[in-house]
Amino acid sequence: MIIMFIAPGRSIHSNNWASAMCDRGHTVHFVTQESFIDNPYSFVVKADSRIIIHRLPFSGKKGFLLNRSAVRSITKKINPDVIHVHQAAGYGLLGTYSDREKAFLSVYGWEVYDLVNSKVWKPVIGYILKWYKHIGSTSECMKKQILKEFPDLKAPVVVTPFGIDLNKFHEKTVKKQEFIIGTVKKMDKKYGIEYLIQAFADVYKEINKSDPEIAERLFLELVGPGKQIDSLKALARDLQIYSRVRFIGKTTHEKVPDWLNRFDIYVAPSILDSESFGVAVIEASACRKPVIVSNVGGLPEVVKDGVTGYIVRARNSGDIAEKIMILLKEPELRKKMGIAGEALVRERYDWKRCIDLMEKIYRSIIEKTYVSVFAAAKSGEDRMTGAIKDDD
Repeated sequence: MIIMFIAPGRSIHSNNWASAMCDRGHTVHFVTQESFIDNPYSFVVKADSRIIIHRLPFSGKKGFLLNRSAVRSITKKINPDVIHVHQAAGYGLLGTYSDREKAFLSVYGWEVYDLVNSKVWKPVIGYILKWYKHIGSTSECMKKQILKEFPDLKAPVVVTPFGIDLNKFHEKTVKKQEFIIGTVKKMDKKYGIEYLIQAFADVYKEINKSDPEIAERLFLELVGPGKQIDSLKALARDLQIYSRVRFIGKTTHEKVPDWLNRFDIYVAPSILDSESFGVAVIEASACRKPVIVSNVGGLPEVVKDGVTGYIVRARNSGDIAEKIMILLKEPELRKKMGIAGEALVRERYDWKRCIDLMEKIYRSIIEKTYVSVFAAAKSGEDRMTGAIKDDD
């Protein structure tokens, strides 16, 4: 297949999909307004010479309007079999200048959770979504959000979860004496890191009273850059646990498995529903780590409560602390949940299976069977085949 991506060059998700399609032997053209730079959680796509990059002449918000002729020209020149557009905002608008019959739009989440709250942006997002005949959502909860905000949407929405490479994300033996609670996320408001810090402070103070030896081994590691780092450091100082909290900062995607394997417990305390899919959570589960997640967005979809980890109330440090205490005291439970988490990832989120699904979607668009296939499918019947049966 000749596949044309219209997507942000700095996005790990679009980058990984493009690279995966190259691995499957397809010809990939990547149309973008951005330079391919090293994303904090990605690889440098510009090193992948198999991807044919088309840098659009204009950048920024104005570029999504001014690049109209360029997108049309590139589409005509390439004549792709399918066009994969990422994000239902700026790049989604660029995609409307391509070929409607061939275009598939992947919604990321913030467009239908955050932007729709704007009186200016909601009709824009509505126009973009209604232009496409083929739409994908990373989770069931986001699919419901799309249909809630735009109930008159005619295009079928298929769930296309992000997968992970189990050759990279798996359990590794790490020799350490410390007990580490951690997360790999941007230190930004929506991810609720302050609630994790507060929970850790409560746990540390309680353990320090009952078992100072264990408390001495207890640390919190926060991996990732972000706007909140200074305020989070100040919070740790105010709670008198600054020496127990390690702010790791920016890392590369290649190093994420190493960080995850240092952790004994992984926590994702996000506070907004725009956290539409928990990639980092399933990465941690693949490394056999018990996980604690808040009940927002798509996070509950990637955790079996009480089996692979715990689902807690958002913005509730007490809930997080309670579950950390349970896991801290019960090593066999941590091990059991870690094994169950890995099994869940293998069953639902193996990257190879996700690529298989996307290829099936591409073929259904080319063969013009997309509408009939997905209109007849039951929502969420089989997330890993996207409700396209193997014999289709």
